[in-house]
Order: sequence, then structure tokens, then C-alpha cells
Amino acid sequence: MTFRKTPASTMTDFIRQTAAVVQSDGIRFLFGHSAGGLICAKVAELLPEVVKCLLLWAPAMPRGIMPIRNQHQLMALIRTAPALFGDWFRPGFQTASATLFNAYSQSDQQFGYSRLTMEPVRAFKSVFVPGVAIRQVTQPAFLAVGTEDLTTPPEAVIRFSRRFPRCQQVRYVPNADHMGILAPRHLGCLDEPIKFITQAFQL
Repeated sequence: MTFRKTPASTMTDFIRQTAAVVQSDGIRFLFGHSAGGLICAKVAELLPEVVKCLLLWAPAMPRGIMPIRNQHQLMALIRTAPALFGDWFRPGFQTASATLFNAYSQSDQQFGYSRLTMEPVRAFKSVFVPGVAIRQVTQPAFLAVGTEDLTTPPEAVIRFSRRFPRCQQVRYVPNADHMGILAPRHLGCLDEPIKFITQAFQL
């Protein structure tokens, strides 16, 4: 879905928007990447009678799970963002190449960077704020993470997965970074998630 973004938008606003659409449209399967993964986990907690299963790729995580060094890096970036960019933010190409597209070829980094959109600084500041009671997310969950992900490292995703009562699987995607989801070469990794979704819906 596309969020209604303003300079005042926060993660709580995105969660509220997502939950409203999920409830009104009866959406039963949620897929989220990065911050979208955290949003989906919270919506699944709020709407257990609607959401049937979760597929999370390199999900952002609540406080206490993300490695401290990654939190410090993100918060340092956030603190400088208002001075450098005002109300809207997108990391510079060099920063994105080193942290988001580190496993991409140089030419593919340009393509990946072109897909990044401007985000409200306030949303970045509130990324760790939403409290998600993961142990209350009882829907089946499938998590995926790239082996070269420097933003949400595999060891952190493993810790996150252990909080889900019904985590079915954690899929390691070889040679994928945080934005590996955009790389066509990783499309072959979709077979297992599709099987998971099919089983979750008992089709």
C-alpha cells in the first residue's frame, strides 16, 4: 500500500493507516520489508481475527532485538537528518551503497538507489517507538533475510523470529543485502514463501 505521507507522519500513523485498510478490505496476508515488516507485525497483533499470516523480509525490529551498534548508527543518521534535509529524508548515495545495497554491483546500486523515496524525518525518528507484543502475534510467520544484510543482520532476525510463537521458517537469501528484495536474481527465493502462504490458507 502507499502511505499518505506528510512531514508530521510517524510510524504510529503508518500503523494506523495500514490497520484501517486491512480491516476495511479484509486483507488476510501481510508482507512487509524493513520498517514495513515492523508495521505488519504490529497490525497482526492488533487484528488477529483478520490477519491470517505474515511474510517479513529483513524486518525492522523493536528495541531490545536490533544490535546496539545498528541502533546507534541509525540514530546518529536521524539526528543529522533535520539539519541536512529538513522535514524529508533520503540517505545519500554513498551511505545507501554501503549499508543498503552493499551486495549489489556498482551499476545495480544506481538502479536500487533510484527506487528509494523520500521519507518523513519524524517517521525515522519513531522507528523504534511502536511496541510490538510479538508473543501475542499468533499467526504463522515466515521471515527472510539476506546473508549480507548490514542493516538488519541475520543474527538479529533470528532473535526476532524466536519471539513469534508460530514462526514457521527463517530463509537465508544468499548474497543478498537489505534491499535484495529489489534484485531480480533473488526471485527464485519466492518458492518457499509461496508454499508457506498456500499452507497457511490451506489451499
